[in-house]
Amino acid sequence: MAARNLRTNAAAYLPYLLTCIFTVAMYYIISAIACSPGLQTMRGAATLESMMNFGTWVLAIFSVIFLLYTNSFLMKQRKKELGLYSILGLEKRHVAGILFFEMLYTAAIGLVGGLLAGMLLGKLLFLLLTALVKLPTVVSMGFSLTPVLNTLALFGVIYAVTLVYNILRVQLAKPIELLYGGSQGEKEPKASWLLTVLGVLCLGGGYTMAQLVQKPQEALLLFFVAVVLVILGTYALFTAGSIALLKALRKNKRFYYRSRNFISVSGMIYRMKQNAVGLANICILSTMVLVTVLTTVSLYAGQEQMLRINNPSDLEIRIVGRRTPSSETEMGYSLPITQEAITKIEGILQDKLSEHHVTLRSTVQQPQLLWYLVLRGDTLLDTTTSQADDLLCTVHFLAAEDFAKMAGISEPLGENEIYIYTNSTRALFAQDGSVTLPDGKTYRVKEVPTSLPYVSSYTLNDTNPDIYIGLSDLSSLDPQAMQPSPGEEGSDRRNASYQYELCSALEGEEEDCIAFLEDFRDSVQDTLLNEEHPEEGMTPIVRGLYLTKSDWYATYGGFLFLGIMLGSMFMAAAVLIIYYKQITEGYADRQRFDILQKVGMDAREVRGTINRQILMVFFLPLAAAVLHVVIAMNMIVKMLGLFALTNLTLIWTCAGVTTLIFAVLYVTVYALTAKTYYKLVR
Repeated sequence: MAARNLRTNAAAYLPYLLTCIFTVAMYYIISAIACSPGLQTMRGAATLESMMNFGTWVLAIFSVIFLLYTNSFLMKQRKKELGLYSILGLEKRHVAGILFFEMLYTAAIGLVGGLLAGMLLGKLLFLLLTALVKLPTVVSMGFSLTPVLNTLALFGVIYAVTLVYNILRVQLAKPIELLYGGSQGEKEPKASWLLTVLGVLCLGGGYTMAQLVQKPQEALLLFFVAVVLVILGTYALFTAGSIALLKALRKNKRFYYRSRNFISVSGMIYRMKQNAVGLANICILSTMVLVTVLTTVSLYAGQEQMLRINNPSDLEIRIVGRRTPSSETEMGYSLPITQEAITKIEGILQDKLSEHHVTLRSTVQQPQLLWYLVLRGDTLLDTTTSQADDLLCTVHFLAAEDFAKMAGISEPLGENEIYIYTNSTRALFAQDGSVTLPDGKTYRVKEVPTSLPYVSSYTLNDTNPDIYIGLSDLSSLDPQAMQPSPGEEGSDRRNASYQYELCSALEGEEEDCIAFLEDFRDSVQDTLLNEEHPEEGMTPIVRGLYLTKSDWYATYGGFLFLGIMLGSMFMAAAVLIIYYKQITEGYADRQRFDILQKVGMDAREVRGTINRQILMVFFLPLAAAVLHVVIAMNMIVKMLGLFALTNLTLIWTCAGVTTLIFAVLYVTVYALTAKTYYKLVR
């Protein structure tokens, strides 16, 4: 009987089985990639592995919710059938046995089919991942038994929980309830004006929050609050708000008592009562698809821009001077970098450049004093006392000659004059203005260049910006000798350090540049951190574009890959709900179709009336989802700013293309599932 039930209910079970296979395959693929032996040989393997592990957790949680939810649709459609079993004499234990074997067959088909599909598609998707992370060579995925066992364990638990849930529903329900349960609505909502008002307030609160947020950090913190408010508002307005609106239209006699409006409004009230929660789910899932895909596509499309913003130079060498502890528990300011150490570093640099056939271009190098200071008005303070408008800044003090050479300035400094540059809109300095430095002296601003080579012009929401200052006499600023200003608390002695910095572009093959940077970094660390020569105990930092590229591509290629996978899962969930909604509508409208014909409407008019209602019902979630995304774009743009993605044209283009493609897919799915509906109605 269980096997025959699966065959005779193929219209309902086949989409469910295909979805089970798809869900199992997606989970297995992500898990297999995370455990892949080939992944360990890739650059950026640690980043990719952590992202894939994150993806497995997200997919696992979504799979539990998704499969349990879609199972409820099946049980709703089969209530009448299960009730008939009881009427015809089967005991509840017999019905439970049928459900057990049905679930056993479903689990076997889902797990075997999903694992086979995952193994077949896994290698293809692994190649897609390697292409997205821009690997120069193809890496074999390999095979591991762990993802197979993980998949069997997860979905075995899901199917077991589903079986227990189905058996309990049958055991606790009366046969008469099962017999007429299929005609009951899905948590039929009432026309509650209170719930409607709450829905408007929740949705309005989420929309307002999305529009008023100004800072990327605020956007990240408030995003989930706004999402919860929008979800609550969506459910409230779909369930109660739609009914309230339709009933208000029904009270409008001029509008309601017209043949087309009369049938449409009354039919819509019936449909919204029966399908409001499902339609709200479609809306939420559609929004999730759009937000997930457009953000990951935007990040991937803008990764080159973000890479250059975060790595303005191909090579950056920063050597922090040796620190001198003033006590056993306190670390003092570092000492200035000696010329001997600089010469040694430059010697290693030239040797490694020759060895790897790489050359430097447009090199900028200078010793500097790097100091974390508080900007209060036009005064830079070394203090831990904070006020409302204070701005913590990373201040680079350079010799005037080095700054002028770096900025291309020809005019020399006069007495008590400085050059200054900042990448912040909050720390504005005007030419001929004045700035007070921690030594208590006030200096006139001689020049304010608009940019500096190898210095990023982007700072996240003007938080902790960089300020570069050129001084004629750096010796006037001695952090160790500085005393805090009157009424101010002194800062931590580690807030300042003497550094040597060299930035340059590289010329050569990419693989040669990567090999050079890795070899040079290791050699510098071996030299300056040599325990046999503690007097050389300086901290070396070697980084640059080529060292970051592999992890960068792994991060954003991994983001896009997960976005595609999760977007596919959300889309599959929406498609299945739409399909089951069409089946529900078909069974409900079959009888109404006959009644409308009996009262005088011909088949063409009835079909047109029902078609208009179906179109309005099923395209309402799409319209609401697009509205949600449009309103959320301000918050999405701000959050993307956390990744240094500031290209608004790119972001809006990705949003527009993603929405258009999704709308085409949505219409296609509707057209395909509508055939099942019309077949049932006829």
